[in-house]
This record gives sequence, C-alpha cells and structure tokens, in this order.
Amino acid sequence: MFNKPYPFKVLAKNHLEKNGFTYLVCRFSFIGKGKKEESKDGISCKVSFEEYTVEVEIYNYSFHALKFYLSRNKKSKNKYSIESNLGDAKAILATCLSIMDDLLKKDEQASFGFIGANSENEAQNNTKRYRIYKVMMKNAYNPATFAHYDLEEISAYIVFNKKQSPEIFDKIAEMLKVIHHLDI
Repeated sequence: MFNKPYPFKVLAKNHLEKNGFTYLVCRFSFIGKGKKEESKDGISCKVSFEEYTVEVEIYNYSFHALKFYLSRNKKSKNKYSIESNLGDAKAILATCLSIMDDLLKKDEQASFGFIGANSENEAQNNTKRYRIYKVMMKNAYNPATFAHYDLEEISAYIVFNKKQSPEIFDKIAEMLKVIHHLDI
C-alpha cells in the first residue's frame, strides 16, 4: 500500500512539561522527494529534495504520539496543516510507519496515536489526513494485537497495544485529556 520508506535519523531528544506531565520528544529527520524543475532548454530537469521532521511525543504508559511536517515550515504555527503537494505522501507515511516499527522494537508495549490536522478551509473533524492515517493504521497494525480507537469527531486515531492491560487505555485517555484537553 505504501512506498518504500526513506532512511531516517534521530535529531534530538528533549523533555517537555505541560499541565503537570513530563514527556519526551524525539525528533527524527529524513530527506524526501522535492520538486522537479525543468531547465530553460527543456531537455534536462533538476530535482530538489526536501527535509521532513517527525516528532514523537513519548508519554507515560508507553504511549507515542506522532506528528510530522516539512522542515522548512518548522516556525509556522500551522506546520502540521501545510500540504507540501510534492506527490510524496506514500513514502512519507511509510517512513512514519518505519519509525513506529523501530519504536515498537525498543518498547514492545508501545501504543500510538495521532491527530489528522485540518487543512485550510477544512473542518477539524473527519479531516482528509485523518481518513488517510486511519486506513494506514488499520492496514499496518493487526487488531489481534492492537485495539483500534477511531475518534472521528476530533480526527484522532489510537492503536492501543494489547500487551498492556485494558485499564492502561483509560489512564492514557485521562492523561491526554489533562495535557491536551482531548476528550477520548
């Protein structure tokens, strides 16, 4: 379903605090396809490459929230909503899955979540990104080992690792409610 992932590297790890909770943010980086620009002679073309940043917020209870953006937009308050329009979405999503798989190898109880940011002039519920990510997660994580929580009204999706006790999901939901004011 998805293209081959790009190689990625860890950029930085920082501890943050919000609403009384401390969590770790790991930043990953990879280079993806950029724009093709034809030369003035019309014969040759130049391909530029773009850097992407993936931020993984690692919370208590082995919960990992993924976010990614085109690195040149890092200072924008809308960095998660800006579409690159570079035709590289499948490889970018494959890279995010590869990062998640790497995290799962390091923490066998890891669970994952995301919110599909809304594009300009798009409502915040059931966003285009959310619908794509939901399909991605359903295909990548077997329901026999991960419980899938579909939160369409806030464009959020969680895959909860069944190696953890079910009560842990309630603790994750409460934690996300306090930290990010999400009603899960």
